[in-house]
Amino acid sequence: MFVSVGTFFCGFIGLLLLIGATLQAQEPLYYTVGKVTITGNKITKERVIRREMMYKEGDTIHANHLRQQLDRIKFNVQNTLLFIFVNVDTVGIDGNNLELKIAVKERWYIFPVPYVYVAERNFSTWIQNKDFSRIDYGVTIFWKNFTGNKDRLKFNIGRGFNENYYLEYQFPYLNKAQTLGLIVYGSFLRNHEIAFRSTANNLDFYRKPDQYVRREWDTYFGLTYRQGLYNIHELDLGYLDTKVADTIVEMNPSYFGFPRSRATSFYMVYSYKRDLRDYKIFPLKGYYIEAELGKYGMGFLKDELKGPFYAFAKVTRYWNLSEKVFFQLGAKMKFGTGIIPYYNRFGLGYELDFVRGYEKYVVEGQYYTYLKSNLKFALFRDQIIRLKFIKTEKFNTIPFSLFFNVHTDFGYVSDTQWSQNNPLNNSFLLGSGMGLELLTYYDRIWRLEYSVNRRGQSGFFLTFFTSF
Repeated sequence: MFVSVGTFFCGFIGLLLLIGATLQAQEPLYYTVGKVTITGNKITKERVIRREMMYKEGDTIHANHLRQQLDRIKFNVQNTLLFIFVNVDTVGIDGNNLELKIAVKERWYIFPVPYVYVAERNFSTWIQNKDFSRIDYGVTIFWKNFTGNKDRLKFNIGRGFNENYYLEYQFPYLNKAQTLGLIVYGSFLRNHEIAFRSTANNLDFYRKPDQYVRREWDTYFGLTYRQGLYNIHELDLGYLDTKVADTIVEMNPSYFGFPRSRATSFYMVYSYKRDLRDYKIFPLKGYYIEAELGKYGMGFLKDELKGPFYAFAKVTRYWNLSEKVFFQLGAKMKFGTGIIPYYNRFGLGYELDFVRGYEKYVVEGQYYTYLKSNLKFALFRDQIIRLKFIKTEKFNTIPFSLFFNVHTDFGYVSDTQWSQNNPLNNSFLLGSGMGLELLTYYDRIWRLEYSVNRRGQSGFFLTFFTSF
């Protein structure tokens, strides 16, 4: 009896050990990357793609994290913005060895892009005024992946209401480790009209249709350092030379901070970015951190424009709540020190820094902060339209995604210089609404939103970039 029980017990233990050994053999704890194969990169150097990978031949990947790590590699390669499609997969070789296969389809990299822009802070402001004389036109030549090293050449010729020429070249990989990069930039512009102050939170403009009232030269040299995969440091050193019509300084003596119509200055800007978003153009998961320190007027020149020291920090977070529901939250704070010349002003109402519902206004000061939120619902996601009459794959494949959003934004601007004639300064800003966001061909974004602000003012606003 005891022998039978003991035999059964030993047999049971042996069976468990055999099952455990079998499962372990079928599902190894770790996989070893035996080989990395990259296909589809006809122009892009292979080292550019390998720079975006967390693993190389001989590294190990935990079995439980394999799918997650493959997705992260895909996001990293996609965020180079060099490829239409990226696919990352594995093939078993033997045992726990895997071949890592990356297949890419390259974009078209040379774009002479004719453009027609409105000479306003945003499209919504132009719609309000409908001044067809305030139109800029020209051509911008983008040559991405110029030498196959993810470098970019950009050249612009702009005419119309404003005249603008600039040349920029970025080379991200100066050294063998692919950590150091270079940026060279130079521009010249001149305008028939410029803003010289704000009243009732609207810009006051001085205009001379037959003369240029501002001309400006700007040039800078930048160095970048890419730490690991997701951290980028950048240091820019530049020189700025600006001349305006004498009338500008007469109407606003604090435009440059001194009673002269020409200002020159050296400036220095340091920035840091940490980017762990799934897709930087239109993120739905991950987070992004950005910080910047800058100073205009380094004291190198006699009678140099003494601009402010400024600093800002920005954080955005993106959550995937379900297959079709997403939530996004973003915050930014910026401040400047001392008395700020109006030329160096900042605040809400410029570029991406605005509270929805207040797009028609500028709220300027020495300190501002805002908080933006989006709740998004995917109506269509990653749909593909193929144009059979176009033979080139780089142009006949049109992806698109459409989202419905509900948003609420908060903001505040602290001001001690210009608040007398601007009632929105030093007041709590609140805007809320809903809208549609379309992502399509070559990262084009169309965003149509209806928003209501704290004043009870409402309207439809059309923009061509993400809200934050």
